Amino acid sequence: MTIYKRAFLYITRKKARSLILFTIVFVMAIFMLIGIAIHSSALNAAENVKKSVQTGISLRLDVADAEETFDFHKNADGEIERTLKIPILTQSKLQKILKIKGVSGYFEESNIFAFYTGLDVHPGGSRDLLEELKAKDSDTLTDEEKETIKGLEASQIYACGFYPVQEARWQPFFLNGALEISEGRNIKSSDQKKAVISEELADRNKLKIGDKLTISSFNYITGERYGNTLELEIVGIFQMNFEEQVSKYTTESDIISNLIFTDEEEFTNWWTGEWNEYYNEDPIVPLEDPVVTYVTLYVDDPGMLKEVEDEIRGIDDKIDWEYYNFEYYDKDYKAIAKPLLLMVKLSTALMIIMAVGALVILSFILSMWIQGRKKEIHILSLIGIKKRSILAQIVLECSLVSICAFILAGAAAGPITDAVGKGLEKSVSSIQSDQPYETSRNVNGEVEIYRTSNEPVMLEYNLTLVMAVKVLAVMLAVIILSVLISFMRIEGRGRGKIRIHGF
Repeated sequence: MTIYKRAFLYITRKKARSLILFTIVFVMAIFMLIGIAIHSSALNAAENVKKSVQTGISLRLDVADAEETFDFHKNADGEIERTLKIPILTQSKLQKILKIKGVSGYFEESNIFAFYTGLDVHPGGSRDLLEELKAKDSDTLTDEEKETIKGLEASQIYACGFYPVQEARWQPFFLNGALEISEGRNIKSSDQKKAVISEELADRNKLKIGDKLTISSFNYITGERYGNTLELEIVGIFQMNFEEQVSKYTTESDIISNLIFTDEEEFTNWWTGEWNEYYNEDPIVPLEDPVVTYVTLYVDDPGMLKEVEDEIRGIDDKIDWEYYNFEYYDKDYKAIAKPLLLMVKLSTALMIIMAVGALVILSFILSMWIQGRKKEIHILSLIGIKKRSILAQIVLECSLVSICAFILAGAAAGPITDAVGKGLEKSVSSIQSDQPYETSRNVNGEVEIYRTSNEPVMLEYNLTLVMAVKVLAVMLAVIILSVLISFMRIEGRGRGKIRIHGF
């Protein structure tokens, strides 16, 4: 009698045991197929997020003041010249970093500057303070409060924040979709005296593409406007893809809807010249190789951030990186990928639990069943059937039942997977924010806008042949291992009691 016939006869003879094994394997297969389908779908979605959401590394110069960075001296023309005191990153060295594999672009951060525009702006803390002071009895106002009222009325409630950029498409607000050009275009590196404003600012002041803005510097205490004005042409209008939260402590120039993007070089030359003249400051000679104080280097693959950081640190041994804070620019990626990665973890845990659980349960049950088959095993041994053949028969019995259970599980897994997956989607989506973006200010008072886990998780669950083969392989491995463990346990217990020929 062949091993196949013996296995078939045992399965049909022991219907109850076969049904129990069938049920255990069926449940195991169902959950493992569900797990691998969810795992694969969530993992693929997370990989797609990597391609659609920009990540990078931010480097910020961490020194107390300019005196720590430069030595200052006047030349024959009365201009202030500077030389570096510390070995830090400059523009020429930045160009080396940009050649590192994985670095796709960069953005040099700038401060936001407040300037008088005369425009009707989104009201903020300055207007609130003005109304609060004007509500007081004029006889009770202190001299300081009266000066504050003058300063607010003269300039501050009409001030906008100006953000000078080289290439605005790399600016994080536009890069992560918080701000989006709705009309015209964004600021380019070749621009001179151009501006991009918000839809609200345009609507409040009936401004359109091609219109001009006239801005001027002002004394933040007295409100006095001084120096030459600067005229900017509007080339673009942006929309805000989130609802901005404004408190009484948020000044007009700090409100995103009052933010105006402009080209860096012309704007910087203008305001520094006006500042120096108004405050009688000596002009500063520009550095031949400018210092990089704050830059974000974009890396397309978030998995390469550590590798790129190591290469940056080794790019030039003359740079002391202790003067810089390194921070991964990956909050947007983590926010979007978080629910997907959570589903990956949960589905992985499901598969591991089912595999280990099945191994424990099957090992226990098979141990009892094999224990009850000692007489049968002894007889098979006496007629010359070797240990490996008996073991193979038991494995074959379990495998045949398991394959039948797997086929049925595969047929039922589709709709069950979809239902479980949707339930899991709702579970991870319940922890998401109501707002697509959150705004905050860093330690330097600079505004930051980051994505939140706002978008609901929506996945398609497809069981492929490759997935099925993987699950079947794991399932059969668990079956074989369970039989081996059970066989060894029974053999160990029976040693010295029942002597089986050939064992």
